[in-house]
Amino acid sequence: MLLLTSAVAEWADGDSVAAHYAYGADFFCTEDRARNAGRSSVMHPAHRAWLLRAFGIKFVSITELAALL
Repeated sequence: MLLLTSAVAEWADGDSVAAHYAYGADFFCTEDRARNAGRSSVMHPAHRAWLLRAFGIKFVSITELAALL
């Protein structure tokens, strides 16, 4: 069951990022740092850097978003 739970969580993260891109939002606000999922997570810093380069997706925390406003 743990494997299924992890797979659904990763699917949901990926789906959220895809929806963000599809709607053309300026920032993706999350506190998710992929601590438990590791490098396979879309939220991992390496993937965040790739998503920024390839698709312009800017990840920010709630604190960073508040500072931008």
